[in-house]
Amino acid sequence: MNQNTLGFKKEDLSEADYSWDENLAERSEFEVQEPTRRSFDRYNGNHILYMINYFAQAVQQVSLKEVKLLEKILREKLPIDIKSEVSVFRWLVNTQTGIVSA
Repeated sequence: MNQNTLGFKKEDLSEADYSWDENLAERSEFEVQEPTRRSFDRYNGNHILYMINYFAQAVQQVSLKEVKLLEKILREKLPIDIKSEVSVFRWLVNTQTGIVSA
């Protein structure tokens, strides 16, 4: 994996009931972009995948087991009032970095 691509794909996620936007597939799986104020939807697979991949890049190393835990945390524990990509990323960094093995 080089610094411009991300490694986790749709097939690595546990949940099957996400909505998917094929227009976002390339961004969520491959492009490394800073989170923005775009809205984040915990039930959209592209959004979940993008955030997991961006977080994985930021902490340098994330296992598939940790990806599944991040997915569960984003779906079940993300506070309802956190609505933008940037807010979700900040929340993950501030509350969940301990789940990633050093």
